[in-house]
Amino acid sequence: MQNNIKVGSVVLSTAGHDSGDYFVVIEVESEEYVKLCDGKCRSLEKPKRKKVKHIKDTYIVLEDIADKLNNNKIIHNKNIETALKKVLKQ
Repeated sequence: MQNNIKVGSVVLSTAGHDSGDYFVVIEVESEEYVKLCDGKCRSLEKPKRKKVKHIKDTYIVLEDIADKLNNNKIIHNKNIETALKKVLKQ
């Protein structure tokens, strides 16, 4: 993959009605598509499928979230929402 976007990356939506919103990548489908979640409007149960060209990498990776997702551990929407708020306040 030519971009650095991976599971746990915090990204900014640059196109669509959610433009300007931040999300966490919960799945990389292919080089072209990823699935995004913010824990609030977009839940883990119904993630947003978005083209990689319509998001911008912030170069922030939530390692604890990525670890849980990669190892199929239980994770809740509140965990993602809280982690996202925490890094965006900095």
